[in-house]
Amino acid sequence: MEAGEAVTLFVHNFPGAQEEAPAQEPYDADLLAPFLRAVASAAARGQRFGIADVRYSNGADRTLVQRLLEVPGAYGALAFGGWNTSSNTIGMVLAQLLLPSGPGAQSFTILRFLDDWAYQAGVRQRLASEIVPRYPGAAPHRLGPAQGPCVEAARAWLEREYVPPLERCFGRRITITKVGFPWERLFEVDLEVTVA
Repeated sequence: MEAGEAVTLFVHNFPGAQEEAPAQEPYDADLLAPFLRAVASAAARGQRFGIADVRYSNGADRTLVQRLLEVPGAYGALAFGGWNTSSNTIGMVLAQLLLPSGPGAQSFTILRFLDDWAYQAGVRQRLASEIVPRYPGAAPHRLGPAQGPCVEAARAWLEREYVPPLERCFGRRITITKVGFPWERLFEVDLEVTVA
């Protein structure tokens, strides 16, 4: 990015009180039309822009991401975030917008989709309900004997259900090279990917 170059930040806000991503329910995707028109307009003008998805805390809005991934290159967004608190998400997206464009920047955007949308808004809840209960003494906040099986299930679900739509959207080959739980709980995931 050159000095003085303008960037645009789109904030996908919550309509009332902010809820947790795991509790989100499907809603009419047509409600996103004005937001997506504004994003498409910025893309058509060649603006540098990013999307801060703060509708939910601790995970992305599944309905929004589904619509974004229907458009090649996700409209050309240079940054995306939908994790943790509103301030963390907005700050990360703004910081990413200040980085030079290129393959590395797009790889980071793809990683954010995998972490914030795929894992935090989808896989994490499945692990808590389908895998963790199989192991006595395990809990979402203390995986214990469920840690290895959670790593295996998370990798399988990410590769089978979430990588393909990202590959179609971005036209890149995405390989998950690491899945881990650094604090031995489901809330944080350590993902590494290669994008070719």
